[in-house]
Amino acid sequence: MMKIWLVAAAALSLGACQSSSTSAPEPQSGAVRASVVTAPADLQLLCATEAQTRLGASDVLPVSSSQTEPGRYTVLLSAGGGQASCVVTDEGVIESIA
Repeated sequence: MMKIWLVAAAALSLGACQSSSTSAPEPQSGAVRASVVTAPADLQLLCATEAQTRLGASDVLPVSSSQTEPGRYTVLLSAGGGQASCVVTDEGVIESIA
């Protein structure tokens, strides 16, 4: 009787380990993925801070960003209920805020 209980307990614990693990599905061959390079977080925050100063808005947050060419990023911002965009280089030079 003790052996049956140990086997059942081992099977249950093994099943629990297997059911609790999650794995991402393997990508299908031929699947197309677009790779987007985003601006580093420090540049996104730099844009938000500068936009706050230039636009006089109190609540400016980066929403998304993308690399437009090597060394240059466009950061989209939520600014005081509206939207703005910032172009910044990877050296931290803000070229425009609109």
